[in-house]
Amino acid sequence: MKRVLILLLLPLVGCGRGGERAEGEGPALPVTVTVATRQPVEERLRLLARIEASEEPLIVAETSGRVVAVHVEPGQPVEVGTVLVELDDRDQRLALERAEAQLERVEALIRAGQRQVERLKNLARRDAASVQALEGAEAELAALQAQRRELQALIESSKLQLERTRITSPIAGTIDRRLVSVGDFLSPGKPVAAIIGRETRRVVVALPENEAPRLRPGLLLRLFPSEGPPIALKLASLRPAVTPAGRALEAIAFVAGEEGARLLPGARVPAELVLEERESFWLPALAVVERQQGRAVYVLDGERARAVLVETGVRREGFIEVRSGLSEGEKVIVEGAGFLSDGLRVLVREGAS
Repeated sequence: MKRVLILLLLPLVGCGRGGERAEGEGPALPVTVTVATRQPVEERLRLLARIEASEEPLIVAETSGRVVAVHVEPGQPVEVGTVLVELDDRDQRLALERAEAQLERVEALIRAGQRQVERLKNLARRDAASVQALEGAEAELAALQAQRRELQALIESSKLQLERTRITSPIAGTIDRRLVSVGDFLSPGKPVAAIIGRETRRVVVALPENEAPRLRPGLLLRLFPSEGPPIALKLASLRPAVTPAGRALEAIAFVAGEEGARLLPGARVPAELVLEERESFWLPALAVVERQQGRAVYVLDGERARAVLVETGVRREGFIEVRSGLSEGEKVIVEGAGFLSDGLRVLVREGAS
């Protein structure tokens, strides 16, 4: 005798509250969430650094100017911070004074704008001033405040350029060659002197050629010796190189003193180069899912999940950078994100938000 299995489809009725189901909808999916908060993110390249014996770093000018004083000669010992050469700093001082004067003018306008906004607010409460007038005054104040921030950055840049008119030794050592004289005009990158360092080690890292547009002297390089804490350096220069894998670039940095003594010539040391530092959202990798339209996260919208397309960046140690698509403070679903679709009802597990 044949047995027939009959499936009865019963409608599900609910009002959407207290865990009840809406008509035709399954139970809410349990999830965990995290709050989207901007954090500093470093984009890094992991490398292997080659340690070489002491060599002489070439000291170069970092700003323009005419040489007005040379304080060192070949064979003279120098310490870190010893002034080697001084440039005429009048242009840099004038640029700094102009920026400071502009900042004073903008500060005065901001104070006046703040008084005007307060006055219009008081008048608006008594219907004696229009909303449009108040909004216009607030917009003008915001523009002035933005201009103030721009001028503050310009002042910091001008101070740095002024500081660079005094060219100093980055390491302790002995002057090997003096390459400029009083009266010479220097532009950025012009060699000034060569120094033989004390216990100086040269650090060389090979970099892929496709990263060339992002590479420049001054980038942060971290070394991780087998013993002791990491060593932080700044790239001093770049040069082309040919490796078994093809064309590449070599980045050069120098380390001296006790830190240099920890590195043996010929050794290979794990390293990482920081290509860029920025602020982004740093989320657990489980929160980012692949969908037909691209990468997405689900944010909590009431009791439902809302899909948001995002642009991602670096991925590291179970976390992934989200560069755009999110707003500060949004609650992002982590566990359970891979099972969601847009608009699905969710239930945040207690203690998980």
